[in-house]
Amino acid sequence: MIGRGALRNPYIFKAIKSYTQTQNEGQTPSYNEIKILIPHFFAASSQYMSAPFAVARTKGWLKQLAFTAPEFNELFERLKTITKPAEFQERLNTDLN
Repeated sequence: MIGRGALRNPYIFKAIKSYTQTQNEGQTPSYNEIKILIPHFFAASSQYMSAPFAVARTKGWLKQLAFTAPEFNELFERLKTITKPAEFQERLNTDLN
């Protein structure tokens, strides 16, 4: 189940490493810390597979992130019906800035 944990907290492996070294639980990353990763995730997914794949994967990640912060759920709700990659990317960038 670490996979879903990593989707909901992209810094989970850093937190695990820190915990094993210090025995202190770290802070959960904030919305602002995670949101800067989303456009990079979309771009990497587009380059790795395809733009339509990136749209689907980014929506999937946003849905998982929605469990961690209401802002991600709001973003997901605004983007979930967009299927055209260029439109999705433009709206994503606009909504995150």
